[in-house]
Amino acid sequence: MQTKQYTLTTAAGKRLIAKAIVHIPEIQEALHHRTIVIVSGTTNGYVAEEML
Repeated sequence: MQTKQYTLTTAAGKRLIAKAIVHIPEIQEALHHRTIVIVSGTTNGYVAEEML
């Protein structure tokens, strides 16, 4: 079996992180019942965008 490798751009990697973070149960619970504070940063910007 041959191993495959994939390369992501920095932006695509950050987007993938954001998509995963918003599915974490604690994040989902906080979205519905608490306040979430997002500080500045490029990855955090992607997370905020995914939450909207």
